[in-house]
Amino acid sequence: MRALLKDNKGFSFIEVIVVVAIIAVLAASSVSAMSYLVRGDIKKATKTVYSEIASNRTYAMAKPGDWLFTVNNSSGVFVLESINAESINADGSYVNPVTYSEEKLSNRVSSIEVKICAADGSVVSDYTTLNSISFKKSTGAVKAVNGITANYGGYAEIKVDISGNNRVLRLYFLTGKIEQV
Repeated sequence: MRALLKDNKGFSFIEVIVVVAIIAVLAASSVSAMSYLVRGDIKKATKTVYSEIASNRTYAMAKPGDWLFTVNNSSGVFVLESINAESINADGSYVNPVTYSEEKLSNRVSSIEVKICAADGSVVSDYTTLNSISFKKSTGAVKAVNGITANYGGYAEIKVDISGNNRVLRLYFLTGKIEQV
């Protein structure tokens, strides 16, 4: 019986400390890797939003009909659409709308919001969900954002968010130009 007790030494304190240190290093590296993945996702999603808005502006100036950039989240995934219509009715509805392009974003995107600012930077409308943007055919200037007429020298800040990490795009009303802030 005493021989069995002598051979059962267990783990030393130093061995336990080494194992805990290894687990801590692995946990820290996985957290770092996850933040790297989130940064990549937010960068890709922002680039997609930028590209789709810029394309819609080009469509509005170059192709016939009225064009509308829309953001739809009814299925839990953000879908960006460029819609072409023959014309717009007085109530804002479109006559014979056709979806020209459709781009789905990562299901990790938690929100796409817009804040409307005057030229001096004062806030006209604080962050709300982005629904639509339309452009003027003749100049490519912004016609409206979320139905709010953009006939002054302000801009819209479009924030794409994934798990609290976000990137912001700025869309200038007078020119229709978009840039990353």
